[in-house]
Amino acid sequence: MALVSASAPWSAAQSDDEFARRHFESGAAYLQRSDYEAALREFKAAYELSKRAPLLLDLATVYERMGKLDPAIDALRGYLRAAPFASGRSTVEARIANLERRRVAAAVAPAPSASAAISAPSATAAASPVPAPAPAPARPTHPARGPAYLALGAGGALALGAVVTGLVAKSRYDQADSTCAPRCSDADVAGPRSWAIASDVLTGLAVVGVGVGAVLWFGAGAPAQASALPQVRAAALPRAAQVEATWRF
Repeated sequence: MALVSASAPWSAAQSDDEFARRHFESGAAYLQRSDYEAALREFKAAYELSKRAPLLLDLATVYERMGKLDPAIDALRGYLRAAPFASGRSTVEARIANLERRRVAAAVAPAPSASAAISAPSATAAASPVPAPAPAPARPTHPARGPAYLALGAGGALALGAVVTGLVAKSRYDQADSTCAPRCSDADVAGPRSWAIASDVLTGLAVVGVGVGAVLWFGAGAPAQASALPQVRAAALPRAAQVEATWRF
């Protein structure tokens, strides 16, 4: 008989904890579905059975999402009283301070007066026809400089090609000078001459590309009265290169 009376409180406590756990799990599921009324009911039942302080944080969360700031603050303060040495005390205090600021801001915000709400329809009816809204200001247009970038990039690439071919031509001329000078035939210098002509042509085209890019850059956004791109003609002569660019404005 003594054994039965001694185990009865333990069994009752175990049963309360089990019921509290079930209510807590139900409340968490309702909270996830944003059913705040049901979540509040289940969390309250779990707290009444177990008196576990962390459940007050769940109650505060539900109250806050429902817009009930006063009960949320009371629940958080109750948690601090029940768990004064909790590791997250500073976080809970910051949460209380934030809710109190929100409560003050809500109290200060003016509510629309009843007279204004009643007179609004009549004032609208008596008002003169509403003029058409003014056209929205035109958005500032940014100059299209894509062609300028392309021309400048092409000019840079051509300039690099001119440098490379010029170096190759110089190397070939130096080689011919060391092997056959001063009696080099046309065949001996034909290769170096071709590289030199290619370098001259690339140099001229690079200059044209950079010039076109500069013109397009500074003239971006202005209406073109004629063709914005120049007409380019390049010709390779036996010992030189000729490049001609013509703009029409």
